[in-house]
Amino acid sequence: MKILITGGAGFLGQRLARKLLERGTLKDADGKGVSVDQVVLADIVEGTPIQDQRVRYMVGDIGDPNFLKSTIDANMDSIFHLA
Repeated sequence: MKILITGGAGFLGQRLARKLLERGTLKDADGKGVSVDQVVLADIVEGTPIQDQRVRYMVGDIGDPNFLKSTIDANMDSIFHLA
């Protein structure tokens, strides 16, 4: 499962990312547990690094359509909008 967290550099975004990585799974629309393969943290600044190979950082403005196109792809399973 690929997850995007907007506002990923902020307090809540960082806590949510760490919790998702710690859990390792998230339920899909059918209620089945799916492994968390990648967490994308998007924000206008780079946050405190999380030392996990599943984390990817994207720095930019979510109000910019080009930034959104480079951040969200067809493989994105879930979005937490905290920006």
